[in-house]
Amino acid sequence: MKKVLFLVLTLLTVGSPPQQTWTGELRDSTCKFEHESIAEGEPVLPSPECVKACIRGGARYVFIVEEHLYEVENQKNPDLATFGGKPIKLTGELKGNAITVSRIELIPGR
Repeated sequence: MKKVLFLVLTLLTVGSPPQQTWTGELRDSTCKFEHESIAEGEPVLPSPECVKACIRGGARYVFIVEEHLYEVENQKNPDLATFGGKPIKLTGELKGNAITVSRIELIPGR
């Protein structure tokens, strides 16, 4: 019985992708690192509003950590709209340059 239990636990551990956690900001694929004004002569929108506008315009969510940009694999995750443009702690699985998001937490006070 111990061997069977060990084998099951080993398979579960090996089969489970490793989760990682990063701190950064959920942005959009249009503006990426720096938000731009929607029209010439218009002010730049605050980050959350800019991300929402760009996503409505067809952009995809991306995750920015310092100078690195990660693609977000699961674009239909409902938490993305809630936390777009805000400083967050994101947990998920990294494959190549894309993260499959499993959890997002707001960083308070930022």
